[in-house]
Amino acid sequence: MAMPRPGEIVGRYRIDREIGRGAMGVVLAATDVRIGRTVAIKMITAVHDAAPAFLSRFHAEATVLAGLDSSHIIAIFDHDDTDDGTPFIVTQYVDGPDLAQLLADHGPLSPQEALTLCAQVARALGDAHRAGVVHRDVKPANVLVRGAGTPDVHAYLCDFGIARGDSAGLTATGAVAGTWAYLAPERTQGAQADASTDLYSLGCLLWTCLTGAPPYAGSDVQMAIAHAQSPVRQLVGDDPFITQLNACLARLMAKQRGDRPADATAARTELEALAAAAPRHRLSGAPNGPAAPYGPGGPAGAAAPTAPPPVAPPTLPRSGRRRSRKARTALIATALAVVLTISGAAVWAGSRLLADDEGDPNPSDSSSPGAQPDRIEGDIDGDGFGDVTVIERESDGGDALIALARSTGRRLEVSTPAVAEIGVPALADVDGNGITETAWQVPPTSAGGIVLRIVALDGSLTQVTVAETEDETSWAGVPVFADVDGDGLDDLVMDGTRPGASNIQVALSDGEAFSELTSWWDGPDVDADVVTAGDFDCDGDEDLAAIFHIGSATTRELHLLRSDDGRFTDTGAVPVLSHTWGESSWLAADVDGDDVDELVAVAGRAGQIGVADLADDRFGELVIARDAAGTSAEWDAYVEEFGGSLPPHRYGASDVDGDGDADLVRLNDETSAALGVLIADEGRFAEPVTWAVLGCALCEELPQIVP
Repeated sequence: MAMPRPGEIVGRYRIDREIGRGAMGVVLAATDVRIGRTVAIKMITAVHDAAPAFLSRFHAEATVLAGLDSSHIIAIFDHDDTDDGTPFIVTQYVDGPDLAQLLADHGPLSPQEALTLCAQVARALGDAHRAGVVHRDVKPANVLVRGAGTPDVHAYLCDFGIARGDSAGLTATGAVAGTWAYLAPERTQGAQADASTDLYSLGCLLWTCLTGAPPYAGSDVQMAIAHAQSPVRQLVGDDPFITQLNACLARLMAKQRGDRPADATAARTELEALAAAAPRHRLSGAPNGPAAPYGPGGPAGAAAPTAPPPVAPPTLPRSGRRRSRKARTALIATALAVVLTISGAAVWAGSRLLADDEGDPNPSDSSSPGAQPDRIEGDIDGDGFGDVTVIERESDGGDALIALARSTGRRLEVSTPAVAEIGVPALADVDGNGITETAWQVPPTSAGGIVLRIVALDGSLTQVTVAETEDETSWAGVPVFADVDGDGLDDLVMDGTRPGASNIQVALSDGEAFSELTSWWDGPDVDADVVTAGDFDCDGDEDLAAIFHIGSATTRELHLLRSDDGRFTDTGAVPVLSHTWGESSWLAADVDGDDVDELVAVAGRAGQIGVADLADDRFGELVIARDAAGTSAEWDAYVEEFGGSLPPHRYGASDVDGDGDADLVRLNDETSAALGVLIADEGRFAEPVTWAVLGCALCEELPQIVP
């Protein structure tokens, strides 16, 4: 059809101007010439193969929605067809932006503004639910705001075009309705929409208002998995107001329907009570939002980096450690099956009457420029940015505190430390659910075996005992967790010695328990240290990097122990210059974004960084990716006085800016608990920039980064 121009008459309405347009049609401002009232007209221009069926649904739904009576729902005045058969709907006109545009223009709202607007949306949902109508697409683009920034701010919930009445579903059969960034977990699994799914979306809306971004990022598939599996997002802080606000978010975004508020009225009552006590300034520690003023009220002493962050990338909610290619493929295939199941035979959202015209504040077209890979190194909380776990111990080895430093893409926000378990920690996904746990090897008991305490992100604890074989192996190093058999679950790897040989044993995880430790490799009678694990050959299971100490203290060899069919194969030695790399921190990470792990060495306090890929089935030469600090003579003098080795676990690998290649995070020096970030870019690492300063808790030993 030819779109009406300003001044033309459609029915009893004179067209004034175009407001906006989207996939389904065009929105026009117009004047009702009979009564002189300004209205909004949406012309539905999308082509539909089954036009009669579509028109029938359109007018039936418009009739239902016109019966809604709420001060916070956009009123429907009229609906009809033009002379050429194009349907249109006439609604109340609101002089103000939608919430998505408001957030895009001005950033996150203050808690008072966010809670006030969301309480009004909850009132609208309550009015709709009492009339038997479920919205099914609560999101910022579907909330119009009048009087933003004033005491008289007023929210209107609009675009009920995918709502349904009591008697029948008005959306096309088989279509899933909603926007993935705000869709309740059960909806991603094909369950019917109801009042509780609207409340989940309301919780996501509140999070977006407070932080400036939806709770989870990524493609439709990735967000579906995140809604179902990732922990409910929580704000940083532990003061009484934040604690109550986090509890409200946890109830609204609860994974199970029965754990959400009883109805929209209960949700509104809680939101209004919080709004009455809420601060009028933005939350300085709000995750994912645009940069907030950093200083009083923020993490103590933290400093933001100078460079702006990239846009939050798509990410599968996954382990902080890297999942094997085989496991990633299985996870993606499962997620796609979920999406296909709930989409049915219909084109997804193809029959939506009034949705998507304003656009989504979190588009997720994976084919667009800058589309990201399907994993984010170190992402523990599933928000698209790599995180860091830090532990601080007492000097006598007694009590310890552990904290998660969550990345927002431009800074690290450190959670309140929790009392740590006793023992040696490591990050692992031993149950294959895509969410990192912290695995602790606790001191041995008289009962024998290796005792592990697995602590999930939500604090739940599982203790398992790994049986040892009856041999003479003595464990020399710390436990390493790696997916050595490529099934998507991290296994336990222990290195040690037995008479006349070095030895590595593995206990495989089945998601519920570990098998008995069995020998996977017997090597020469040398001091062989497993320094890290990664999928260096990109075959789907993780291999080991080991340093052999040969004879004198100045001789080192770097070995790749390739995992293959229940054993490790030594592919050969690469000499390592002891003075340059002998006392390095060794990490496995994809630092160039090619979906293959590289071996990264950080040489002592001087901070020289080398990166090695595989060459001829063994590690190649370490290529310099950051030069050492100071001159060679200065470094020699420093080593002579202090030694060249780093304190333990001063470096970690995590994609803190979410761009697809892993960056390095370090504790900056021996006298500071500042977390510095070295951004990876085109084969080099930038100079460190402080992203957080850890508060002094025990104030005895410097913190360590949990590997």
